[in-house]
Amino acid sequence: MSGFHEVGRVMPPRPYDEASVREETSLFGFVNVLLKYRGMLGVLILACGLFGGMRYAQSTASYVTRVGINVASNEPAPDPTGVAAQLGIVAAAGSAQEVAFMSELLRSPPLMRDVANQQYTVRTRKGIVTGPLERFYGYRGNPQLHEKEMTELLADKITVNASGRTGNIWLFVDTPFPDLSQQVGLNIIRLVDEYYRARKHAQAAAEREFLQGRLAESKQELNAAENEVLQFREDNRDISAPALALENARLIRGVSMKQQLYTSLLQSYDKARIAEAKNLPSITILEAPEKPIKPEPSSAIAFPLLGAIAGLLLGIVVAFIRERMAETAASPTPAFEYYTELKSEAVRDLKRPLRPFGRSRKSDSDG
Repeated sequence: MSGFHEVGRVMPPRPYDEASVREETSLFGFVNVLLKYRGMLGVLILACGLFGGMRYAQSTASYVTRVGINVASNEPAPDPTGVAAQLGIVAAAGSAQEVAFMSELLRSPPLMRDVANQQYTVRTRKGIVTGPLERFYGYRGNPQLHEKEMTELLADKITVNASGRTGNIWLFVDTPFPDLSQQVGLNIIRLVDEYYRARKHAQAAAEREFLQGRLAESKQELNAAENEVLQFREDNRDISAPALALENARLIRGVSMKQQLYTSLLQSYDKARIAEAKNLPSITILEAPEKPIKPEPSSAIAFPLLGAIAGLLLGIVVAFIRERMAETAASPTPAFEYYTELKSEAVRDLKRPLRPFGRSRKSDSDG
């Protein structure tokens, strides 16, 4: 246990040698360490470079297709003073709101799940493969789990750029196969168009039903106002008196207002019936998805170089640690001697795992 006594002993200061210090911190000292451990450096550089090369070999090609659509309404803007707008029936959003809604819809989980479950026919290295999206990403096993994984994967492979001012939306689809990228883009357009058609048809049907009921009420109110005028005229043959003339004008004004309301509702009702019967495309395709000719440049090509650089840096750190350990072993300090003794004890404890427990009980009995 001499190491315990040596730790507490004050060592005399070593003579200061400025020349040796400059030599240790010089460029030649740095290069000498690298040359001394050149074998280890070469092995680490080669190993990390090979690891980066394996990552590059495992990376897949990336084929990107672009889809351009416009969601700005082709119909004339509704009159903000119209009866339907005042009643809150025609909730036509502006271009910016429609673009924001479409941007969220294009990457929504329900749409991505429907797109992933479509059937695709793609030419691969193994030949022509047909099946859902998971067939082309190697997923097998639990269908529910893979459906969730494919939904998230597809959402990550889609990029949306939108302009609220023009209503244009550009969609970029990235998959490992050119046929697959094109077919995914086509399915997205088809499903979104189906959703928009169903949405507009439901809105038009709801508006038509509401206006139909309101139109019947307005007609009854108009008939009641006209009957009131008729009854007033029958009761008062001479309306030259100021009071009777004023009452007659009031009743006529009420009939005129109810007539205007009825006419406006009738026009809105006819438009709603036409809109409900329409089956026109709800989005404008600016650019249909095309099959990519060549893959996109991949950053994975830099993996071998990055791996070699990482191996070099790791080797430099390990080389200087080993060199420092070698210098300390050549002229051991009390701390290094204590470290050597503790390391030997740890090795003996590993060979005899129960030895530390016995030593602990012995120390407790001595206490």
